[in-house]
This record gives sequence, C-alpha cells and structure tokens, in this order.
Amino acid sequence: STISGEGKTFIAANIAAIIAMADKRVLVVGLDLRKPKLQNIFGQNIPKGLSTFLIGRDKAEDIIQKTEIENLWYAPSGPIPPNPSELIGCTKMDDLISWAKQNYDYIILDTPPIAVVTDAFLTQRFSDTTLFVIRFKYSNKNVLRFVESLQKSNNEKSLGLIINDLEHKRIYGYAYNYGYSYNSGYGY
Repeated sequence: STISGEGKTFIAANIAAIIAMADKRVLVVGLDLRKPKLQNIFGQNIPKGLSTFLIGRDKAEDIIQKTEIENLWYAPSGPIPPNPSELIGCTKMDDLISWAKQNYDYIILDTPPIAVVTDAFLTQRFSDTTLFVIRFKYSNKNVLRFVESLQKSNNEKSLGLIINDLEHKRIYGYAYNYGYSYNSGYGY
C-alpha cells in the first residue's frame, strides 16, 4: 500500500494462516523495519529478528518463531535499525530468502508502505506476486493510477489488488435465493 493503516500486516498474516491451514509450511517475514507490527498480531515480542539477522548477530534459525497455527512461522522485524533500506538491500537478505525457500512452501513478505520508503521496492527481487492493498474510504483514489503504473513498469510480475474494509451498503443487480426448510415438533 502507499500509506500506513491500510491493512498490509493484517492481510499478510491472514493469507499466511489460510495457506498454513492447507497443510503448507508458511513463513511470514516482517520487513517493516521502521514501524514493525507483525509481532503484535502473533503475540510474541522477542529482542531479535530480521534486523539482528541482517547485521550478522543471529542465524536465520534463531529469529524464526513458531505461531499457534500449525505450519505457520514468522520472522519478526527485530529492533529498529538506523539504516533499514541498506539492510534490506544487502546480500544477507538474499541469503535469508534462499534459506527460507529451502525450508518453507510459501514465503510472505510484509513490507512497509511503498510510497513512504523504498524498502518495498527493494524486495521485489524476491517476489513472484505482489498484492497491493488499498483501504475503502481511507486510501486516496490516485493510488489506482499508481498501481496501474506499477503494473505497466513491472510486466513480468503478477500484481493483485486487495480492497480492504469494503462496506456493502448498496448492492445493485439481481439476486437469486433458494432455500429448504423442515420443521418437526409438537405445538399447542
């Protein structure tokens, strides 16, 4: 997404949980090194994470945390570093993704807002598909032009759009309904 609060982390965690429930090993990586939120969803707050791995303090195996959901792990962001973009762009990040590809069926990257910092652009080298999140009645309409320009400039990658927090007040069109009911019992 382009700004904070559109639901990237919430959606990343939920997509990861759904895939994990399909008996696939899933790793969610908290790439928002400036305002980490992933550990809030999974309810664990540990002093190490992606940032400590990228500076060489910890091994990949040491930062990965198991969640309560079977087949679902996550790598928290870790302590906030002074140079997030440099860390995400370094070769240690490539090492982590290579290691994760050997150990997990799916890797989901929870990135920071794309319009605020360059960190999300730096992670495109790892992704097969990009899901862009906009929030109903929250995101600016001009974001759609931005998404369109991303699609045009990134032809080889798959780009999906998720509209979060959509209200279903007005529905136009036709609807068909079919039902079946059976009741039994005694009455007076």
